[in-house]
Amino acid sequence: MTKYQPYIMRSLISLLLLFSFIFIYPVNVESTTAGKNVSKKELVLVKDYTKNFFIDMKYATCNNFTGKTLYPSPTCVLTKGTLDKLIKANNLVMKQGYKIKIWDAYRPLSVQKIMCDATPDKKYVANPYGTGSKHNRGAAVDVTLVDSNGKELKMPTGFDNFTEKASP
Repeated sequence: MTKYQPYIMRSLISLLLLFSFIFIYPVNVESTTAGKNVSKKELVLVKDYTKNFFIDMKYATCNNFTGKTLYPSPTCVLTKGTLDKLIKANNLVMKQGYKIKIWDAYRPLSVQKIMCDATPDKKYVANPYGTGSKHNRGAAVDVTLVDSNGKELKMPTGFDNFTEKASP
């Protein structure tokens, strides 16, 4: 065990606790049923509120499980309430020399459908024909941690891992 592992573990625990609030706290959305996305006026650009995240929107590249570019641009948006909580989490990990790297945020329902259709094991991708995903409401983010040089920390899984290791 390296001298940094206890700090990394505390960072991860802090991050997980704050994310539990993100997913439990109700989000003001137009509708939470499939076929309806969050109202555009409720979404905010992350870069307009902070420059303290590393942003690597994986679905704006072909470096994802579909092998296709799913977003026309790497624009990162969330609801303001979700972003506020993510900023708090990032402030905690920054005190320990790390930053949050955002891989995905708000996701249109049309992209959720593509992802669901491309996934053989549906337990890892929300059903767009049911309640959809919290991503479709701007209330979920896919993240990792990076060090001060922007290098990703070793985690139990990488991005787009559809195994038990990535299961809640």
